[in-house]
Amino acid sequence: MISNHAEKHRKNGQYPAGASKLEDDKVVPHSEEELWRLNRMWTVSLLTDGLPLSLGEGDGMRWFLQKALQGFKPNSHGTILRNHVKPLYELMRATQSRGIVPGTKYSICIDGWKCPKSAHSASNRSCVGVAAYAINNQFELEVHAVAVRRVRGSHSSETLYATVLEVLSDWGLKVEDVVSSTTDNHNTETKVSSMLRDKFGVAQMRCICHTIQLAIRDLFALVDVVKDIGNSAHELVSVLGEFGTILEALEAEQVALGKPVLRLLQDVCTRWNSTYRMLDRLWTVWPELQVILKRPLCTTNSRVSDAYSKVKDVVTDIPFLLTILAPFKAMTELMESLDGFASMMPMVSDKLVASIAKVKCFGCSMDVLVSFTRLQCSIDVSRLRCG
Repeated sequence: MISNHAEKHRKNGQYPAGASKLEDDKVVPHSEEELWRLNRMWTVSLLTDGLPLSLGEGDGMRWFLQKALQGFKPNSHGTILRNHVKPLYELMRATQSRGIVPGTKYSICIDGWKCPKSAHSASNRSCVGVAAYAINNQFELEVHAVAVRRVRGSHSSETLYATVLEVLSDWGLKVEDVVSSTTDNHNTETKVSSMLRDKFGVAQMRCICHTIQLAIRDLFALVDVVKDIGNSAHELVSVLGEFGTILEALEAEQVALGKPVLRLLQDVCTRWNSTYRMLDRLWTVWPELQVILKRPLCTTNSRVSDAYSKVKDVVTDIPFLLTILAPFKAMTELMESLDGFASMMPMVSDKLVASIAKVKCFGCSMDVLVSFTRLQCSIDVSRLRCG
């Protein structure tokens, strides 16, 4: 309905009421230098927020920019790409490449992904990102975000491999100076890493954080007792998030008892440690929350009472599960921070191995055992690399 209304006004050369009041504003023409500067600023804003370069080609946005910026008419996305994006990339590459010292040994991280079809893209787009890491003479970690590049052709390991070599060459990085490549566990990326290993002797590494993510995800998906805990807790937190009065009652109960106000935390599927935080917080506030859930405010709500009954059956198992997952959480946070990784890896990995042994005592399926065996292999390799 709204789009039909807008189309009617567009065809008539008009805009909705309110906008027409600005139609008679004086338009001050810009110099070529000012137009170039405005288009560069427009380009940087689009790149910063990951927006399509064609955003300024729609009638509404173009009208807004012309009025807000005194007659500024943004370039077409093709002109933006040619006159602004490519020069910005070359400027960034020239600046960043000064920090890459020839002969220095680097470890690289490779990540590839596909952008699905959308209103701004008629086909799937394949991209690959490359980052380089090195230890300088002051024993400080240097991180270079080398490139995020569009892949020409299909999203295959051969195409990604050729693109990675092209990126390294563009930045003056010799493959002979690359000591290791790290990827996630996707077959395409791991094959790229294998090709670098087989042809150039580059050590192949799998991202430990991603390996932990897959292992814990399998644990929550395939082990019944863990699955029940995760699903019931997720459902309860999700349902309570829809009822502000219940959450306000929980806060009031905490204040009345002189306890800090702690809100429930929702987990997300791409971060397993968010599930840990959700369970940890649920167990922490459970005494106060249980009081609220027994009040008529909740017992008369079928969705809340159903979710509560499911959690009530498994809530006493949460502390044991948190004990098993704590070392995995510590490892994930350690890897994400990078601080003190080499010195703490042996200590944390011992606890991880002990937790893996506990997981195997669950009587897990073969898929779970494979996931955690892969994780243990990654830990063992990291131990060797850290001495």
